[in-house]
Amino acid sequence: MVEASVRVLAPPKRRTEVLDVLRSLKGPTEGAKGCRECRVMQDAEDANILTYYVRWDTQESLEEHIRSDRFRRLLPYIEMSVVTPEVDVSNVEHLGGIEFLVTLLVICVAATFILPGCDEPAAKPEPIRPVRAVRVGDVSAVHGRAFSGRAAATKEVDLSFQVSGPLNTLSVDVGSEVKAGDVIATIDPRDFQAALDRDRGNLARAKANLTAMMAGARPEEIERLKADVAEAEANHAEAVASFERQKTLLAQEATTEQKYDIAVARRDRSAAELKSTQEALNIGLAGARPEDLEAKRSEIRALEAAVASSQNQLDYAVLKAPFDGEVAARYVDNFQTVQAQQPIVRLLDVSSIEVTVQIPESIVSLVPLVKQVSCRFDALPDREFTGHITKIGSEASQTTRTYPVTVEIEQPEDVRILPGMAATVRNKPDESDAEPQQGLIIPPAAVFADEEQQSYVWVIDEDAQTVTQRPVETGSWRSNDVNLTALCIEKRAITYFAILLIVAGGTFCYFQLGQLEDPEFSVKTAVITTTYPGASAEQVELEITDRIETKLQEMAELKNVYSNSRPGLSIIKVDILSHYWSDRLPQVWDVLRKKVADVEPSLPPGAGKPVVGDDFGYVFGFLLAVSSDGYSYNELEQYVDDMRKELSVVPGVARVDLWGVQDKRIYIDVSSAQLAELGITPDQIIQTLQTQNLVVDAGRVNYLDRRLRVAPTGEFSSPDDIGDLAITSSVSGRDEVLRIRDFATVRVGYADPPSHLLRHNGRQAIAIALAPGAGQNVVKVGQAIDQRINELVETLPVGISVERISWQSDQVSESIRAFMLSLSEAVAIVLVLLAVTMGVRAGVIIGISGLVFPILGTFIVMAIVGIDLHRISLGALIIAMGMMVDNAIVVTDGVMVRIARGMDRKQAAIEAASGPAWPLLGATVVACMAFYPIFASSYDTGEYAGSLFTVVAISLLLSWVFCQTVAPLMGMAMLPDPKPGEADAEP
Repeated sequence: MVEASVRVLAPPKRRTEVLDVLRSLKGPTEGAKGCRECRVMQDAEDANILTYYVRWDTQESLEEHIRSDRFRRLLPYIEMSVVTPEVDVSNVEHLGGIEFLVTLLVICVAATFILPGCDEPAAKPEPIRPVRAVRVGDVSAVHGRAFSGRAAATKEVDLSFQVSGPLNTLSVDVGSEVKAGDVIATIDPRDFQAALDRDRGNLARAKANLTAMMAGARPEEIERLKADVAEAEANHAEAVASFERQKTLLAQEATTEQKYDIAVARRDRSAAELKSTQEALNIGLAGARPEDLEAKRSEIRALEAAVASSQNQLDYAVLKAPFDGEVAARYVDNFQTVQAQQPIVRLLDVSSIEVTVQIPESIVSLVPLVKQVSCRFDALPDREFTGHITKIGSEASQTTRTYPVTVEIEQPEDVRILPGMAATVRNKPDESDAEPQQGLIIPPAAVFADEEQQSYVWVIDEDAQTVTQRPVETGSWRSNDVNLTALCIEKRAITYFAILLIVAGGTFCYFQLGQLEDPEFSVKTAVITTTYPGASAEQVELEITDRIETKLQEMAELKNVYSNSRPGLSIIKVDILSHYWSDRLPQVWDVLRKKVADVEPSLPPGAGKPVVGDDFGYVFGFLLAVSSDGYSYNELEQYVDDMRKELSVVPGVARVDLWGVQDKRIYIDVSSAQLAELGITPDQIIQTLQTQNLVVDAGRVNYLDRRLRVAPTGEFSSPDDIGDLAITSSVSGRDEVLRIRDFATVRVGYADPPSHLLRHNGRQAIAIALAPGAGQNVVKVGQAIDQRINELVETLPVGISVERISWQSDQVSESIRAFMLSLSEAVAIVLVLLAVTMGVRAGVIIGISGLVFPILGTFIVMAIVGIDLHRISLGALIIAMGMMVDNAIVVTDGVMVRIARGMDRKQAAIEAASGPAWPLLGATVVACMAFYPIFASSYDTGEYAGSLFTVVAISLLLSWVFCQTVAPLMGMAMLPDPKPGEADAEP
């Protein structure tokens, strides 16, 4: 028993004829048994489609019916499926057309007959193979077809101002004709002119200041500076003479070392003052410093930009016509105040008219062959106008399955075509259309290639019912859509150059990207510390903490406030809302300091100034320990301080702090019994010390044409000077003058007990902590620090050792090495797995176009948007590796399958890439959006890990771009040719 279903696809006019032929099948044909059953059913989806279910006794009767003349006439109007125990599904599909029927898949006409006189048994007949066919033709298929549309202006725009203000003039009305550049309306320009004049004045003043700075000081100022230099030279000469005199007297033991030291200090001070005055004179003669000049030039550039912006604002106050046209609508009245971007008038260009018609998808491929069209308008029935096609839509309507096609017609001189008129468009044949057509537009899948890469198609002769192979010459790929793959293949030189730029740029950007351990993030916490000596915890709470907290609660940015009041100390901890990230947080700290400064005058007497600490975001990634063996702590501190100064100027270092440095103290050791015997109290000593060593302005003295500064002496230059301080005491009823060294010992020491102490490997040490700058490459900064430390260690004496405690650059380098190892392993794994499953060449294509190129392109985009290499961005790249190759696998496999079927390489690459392009893009976007909630989070998670989404999205979208551009090109160049006999095989 053989069963078949026949779907009637004929139009209503031909359906009766088709049904009559089908019904006649229920009867014996010549030499074969007829069908046993024939029943009809309507299609579930389309009531206009009828389906016949037919049964034959044997397969021979079915083949006899198919070869009959009656059945052959049905082929253009039916779709037939045959199911037998020996035969699979046979599907024949024909679409209307003319001349040739070109097949898209391989046709095998299976019929095995027993030759006369052969003794061998009859072979099993070959089953009927499925076939899909399509008719192709030339532009004559659209002759006589009429399509309706509606006229529209070629250019249409609503004109508006880019600034706001009252309308000064509005000189056009509906129907007015204007030329390009004509003034349509103006806004009152006085405010814009005033702003422009103000900016020009500021610019002129800044240029004048720059000229004055470059010219140097005025003559009278130079004379004053010369006088200061002369005064300093005289003072220095006097100090040098005094020093020489004291030196001679000291050698003769006629003076004290104290006076000699004072003479040395006076000489050095006078030399410094002389140098300072000479530098001031040099600046006055030579002009301002280069950095001051550059700052002034930057100010001038900013003012020039402000002048340009003001000029633009003034120009925007005039609304001009962008093209020749006619005013179709006016939305405002004169002297009305309008806003920016508010429509003023609508301008139409009706010098030519556009008519848009809808073309069915069955003939839209023939539209590019139409040279000219004729157009008739309902308002002008006696006139016919000639036009040409300018635009063909690339997307069909979902409901009508038609494509929009735009026809342009020049405006005639004797009549006027207005927008909105109904029109009918037809193809206008000319003499060239009657000539035989030299080429046909056919689907790419209908073109095959033999072993010698000669293109051919299968052609069906409907009369003889035979299939023949015909060699053809293929032209260019034509499509209504913008095809990225076809464009890259057509412009291969540009594509190869772009690939070279991506490889070079990605490699360069990889070495230029900042390398950090963690992404930069902000610490949204500040601590306000206020001292109140002598106060109890309750007093501190009421008089200090409560007042500051009340003021801070006025901040809208505040999240939480924590306070701790102790005897003599108030500590307030402030948390800021999470959505204030590093770009907005400095402004919040400024507001916080302003609030604290506002409450400072209301604090009680004796309270210290509140100290705000908000710089907790520094990451000290480099920590050194400088220890000593055989040196005093003071000597160790001097060496560490010298190292700190040298390391602070290393490129990329933002901050250098010391830890473990003890606070210095000067101790005055005195016996209480001795003080009582001398009649001196401790308060008396403290009061005496407080009135000494003060820096005060003693005034100036005018002498002739000079003004001399009065500098009082008596400053402490060493701890021994404190011992020489005199204190009045009462001994045995009389006042005596005693010096502190007479009854006390003055010594230099450190705070005891120390607040913090550092020991490294059992020895006293001081730690040096270094923080890299924002966006710096931590690895390069670490190398620069290493180089500078090695240079400094060579200058240190034996016994001073420098050792690392923590080194961030080593950890970052290890992370980068681990990523590169993961990348190499991923590429190797992809190559091995794909080499086993798809072949070595396919593995190389997917590994390069699906992994290497997207990662290099990601490095370029990361450098542009400012994303550094850290554990989040590297983790994102590792996550994306598993998804990057999917797009390249789909495209490469499609190219392989089509080449194996014998399709032309170029057509195979284009079809394999462009076919699944949009589904692949949709899947890529869905994969990217899985990480979007992290990026969209306004909390600390979004700030810290937001680059996870960014890097994943960049890499996956680039993988889609490369699968549409690089993978098809590599497939064309690297994939092998099909083996003999495989070109016509089903995939």
